[in-house]
Amino acid sequence: AQSLVEWDKAWGARHQLLRDVQEASALAAQGVPVIFAVEEIDKVPELNSSSDGSGLREKTHPLVGFLNEVLTDGIARVDGVAAPLSRVFFLGTMNLPSSALEQFWRESQNKPGEGPSKTFFDFSTEDLAAFHRWITTQQGCAKVLGQLFRPNTVSRMAHHTLVLQPFTREGYWELTERQVKKTLGKFSRSLRAKRLQGTYTPELVSFLMEKATFAPSGARSTVSRVNT
Repeated sequence: AQSLVEWDKAWGARHQLLRDVQEASALAAQGVPVIFAVEEIDKVPELNSSSDGSGLREKTHPLVGFLNEVLTDGIARVDGVAAPLSRVFFLGTMNLPSSALEQFWRESQNKPGEGPSKTFFDFSTEDLAAFHRWITTQQGCAKVLGQLFRPNTVSRMAHHTLVLQPFTREGYWELTERQVKKTLGKFSRSLRAKRLQGTYTPELVSFLMEKATFAPSGARSTVSRVNT
């Protein structure tokens, strides 16, 4: 797995990238399982808002071009050398832009003239669940990817895209309970030394969950707030 910073360096040193691609190709040809992971593809969008507000401006990035070539032909050409990569499993990750959720709310949830639009930080667990149902449709996925990439890239990526499910209230409850158990476990030895036993009730878990959960921040915020 390589970060985009490493990828940028690799594209600056093309011979190193060629060796990496050729090595992946050779290993796959020998039957060795190869996973080529690229994180945070959203950091290299092909579409950016212009500084003067006139609309979107296109920008080509070699990483996206490389992925397009692999998705189209199953090979990569670097410095004129072709390496077959059809047996290499490519895994890319990205974070969805908050503007995609806000646009979804404006277009699908809020009727014109009926109340203000929501910002990302106003979203509840139910709002995120509704967004997930929409983005897992062909149209929803293509529209969100279309905020970052050109149509030809979207057509190659969309049907390969899997969107992780957001946390539900049940998920937050289980996460909160896990942190409560973990905290009690830290004190179990000292409690046993005093012939005491720590326990908790479902009501405590529900109380902590309501106080700690902030849907836009996901699990990280819940864990941090429960622990404090």
